[in-house]
Amino acid sequence: MNIIGYVQKNWKTIAVVAAGIAGIVGLTGFVSGSVQIEGIIKNVSWTRRINIHQKRTVKKSGWSVPAGGRVTDTRWEYKGQKKVPSGVDKDGNTAYKEISEYATKYYYEIDEWPIVRHVVTNAYSDANGWILEPYWGQVELGEDEKEGSRESEYEIHITERETGALKTVRVSESVFRQVKSTDYVRVKVGRLMPNKAIEVDVLD
Repeated sequence: MNIIGYVQKNWKTIAVVAAGIAGIVGLTGFVSGSVQIEGIIKNVSWTRRINIHQKRTVKKSGWSVPAGGRVTDTRWEYKGQKKVPSGVDKDGNTAYKEISEYATKYYYEIDEWPIVRHVVTNAYSDANGWILEPYWGQVELGEDEKEGSRESEYEIHITERETGALKTVRVSESVFRQVKSTDYVRVKVGRLMPNKAIEVDVLD
């Protein structure tokens, strides 16, 4: 069958596949696309957060014990069904059957370190553009606590030119230190992450 005949015979299938491909391409373009926000920066802000963890002893069970686990009991318990070879069928292929599987289940205690609180510092620029220099808060640890990761967020708050709406966008620290209140900016953000800047241009 030549290509023309194939197309004529299978045109419905080809149309469905083509539509699917077009949809995927369109969706990919939408996901990877971006939008622009343009307007005047009303103010800027920063937030710094230190995560504080506290030790908690919890009881768990499983078919193995993770590092640090302290076994308190073991039991022979049903684990599930599994397939095992049961011979050969008439075609010479391996046949299987399901059997119940039992194994040792461990009951144990283990120490975990969930985040229980944060030490937060933040500031907004005032009407004149002045803002407190970012700094980390003082950490005072309680019983069985330890300091975890540190996180920083920097934001610019833009009065949008067309709507007058106030838009808040997260930016890098370098951008945060380059822009100021009253700057006129064009900000590119992702369609799926409209609150995070991809690119920031200060316009004249």
